[in-house]
Amino acid sequence: MGSVLLTDIIFFEVKNRIIEIHVKAGPPIEFYGNISDLEQQLPPESFHRVHRSYIVNFENVDYLSGKEFVCIDRTVIPIGQKYADSREHYQNYLLNGLSMV
Repeated sequence: MGSVLLTDIIFFEVKNRIIEIHVKAGPPIEFYGNISDLEQQLPPESFHRVHRSYIVNFENVDYLSGKEFVCIDRTVIPIGQKYADSREHYQNYLLNGLSMV
């Protein structure tokens, strides 16, 4: 497996002990791992755990709709109750991103 740029990652999804990296181009890349460990290794300013099974890259979220993130590839990712603060984190991400322009 070649290396993947963080900017190309749309989201991570865990299914049992297999983590899928969903990227802008090509099929998902799979590896065995722990989503909690992965979460600790990613830059918190753009990658955020929004559900027990998902970590999204805010850079590749198209918009927030109610209790779901809609990614640039049109994948709809639910926001888990435990991760309700994800909405606020995303809004802060947008505000911080706009202030850097």
